[in-house]
Amino acid sequence: MRTVVREASEAFRQLQGVFCIYKPPRVSMNFITQSISLRLTNELNDMKYSRPTHRVEIEGSITGEMRVKKYVDYSMHPLVLGPLFSQEDVSLSYPRHMINFLSGLCIMGVNELGETLSQELDEAQLITTHMVEGKLGVATRDLLYTGAPVERTSFEHVTRGRLERVLHLLQSTDQRKMVNLMGLQPNSQNAYDVMAEDGLVRPNRSKEPIIYGIKLVDLGKPHFTIEVTGINIDGDYLVSLIHDIGLRVKSTAHTLQARCLRHGPYTLDHALLRKHWKLEPIAQNIAECQGYAMDLQHKHASLTSLGTFQAEQMKLLKEKKTQRMLQEKKREDIALKMLEDFKANEEYEEFCKSVEHFKV
Repeated sequence: MRTVVREASEAFRQLQGVFCIYKPPRVSMNFITQSISLRLTNELNDMKYSRPTHRVEIEGSITGEMRVKKYVDYSMHPLVLGPLFSQEDVSLSYPRHMINFLSGLCIMGVNELGETLSQELDEAQLITTHMVEGKLGVATRDLLYTGAPVERTSFEHVTRGRLERVLHLLQSTDQRKMVNLMGLQPNSQNAYDVMAEDGLVRPNRSKEPIIYGIKLVDLGKPHFTIEVTGINIDGDYLVSLIHDIGLRVKSTAHTLQARCLRHGPYTLDHALLRKHWKLEPIAQNIAECQGYAMDLQHKHASLTSLGTFQAEQMKLLKEKKTQRMLQEKKREDIALKMLEDFKANEEYEEFCKSVEHFKV
């Protein structure tokens, strides 16, 4: 059963954590944070809050009759103090900045706990999925449909098979890059064991985009739609990716729209529409998304990063080097002991005499 919050102080305490919204296209993140913060502040100020508006005084002498009277405390009056909450009291943050052109799922954090969780989500390098639509045959100045056309090319030769081969090439290039970052050979047994045991490879403290999967969803020339899954993927990278695909198929292309479908455990089912950017829906969404954010530390603790893998490799090399040195020292000790035992034997004297006789 849902509990209705009527006190402003209790509602403000619930605004701690992360929540998901659906970001409309061509809307800046600064405008979104300002509008949500202003709406939450206004709704908090419109709620009832416990504030003393009277003061109690005891009048009269100690020896005589004393009376208790209650007066209006204008120092605590709402008209004197003003609103209880200001817009600075509701701070908003986000793990990844989304450019104005990009739309879809957007994770936001509110107040101190939300800022901490947003930073942890950014450092976790969660997998994101984007749906991108492009148009062949036209290259624009800013690589978007809003830019002025600078080149027109033919696209009739572009087939589904050719486009899929280009996408497979891009995916294999990034997969080879992931393995090379770890210092392994792509077709070696060590690379297979690491990928099989430790899971996904993630660059340590790096913002370099890496594609884990890319596929063609639809092709209706000149329009085509692709689905890109990877880490550290932002709007600028998606725009340049569509331009690169156009060049690889011997044509040109620009981006029509890009939409984020998934960010780690969060999907579009968790996202709040613009009409639901209010206090009560946001508080409910925070309670729903809080469990996913708390579990990220446990779920992503076993995933391999470049720094941890290199540290483990250096540790293994040091251990192997130490074992090799111990084995060599052990062999030397055995050889010296065998030599001493041989010298102590009577056969050693006969051997020395035979050697001297041979020299003579």
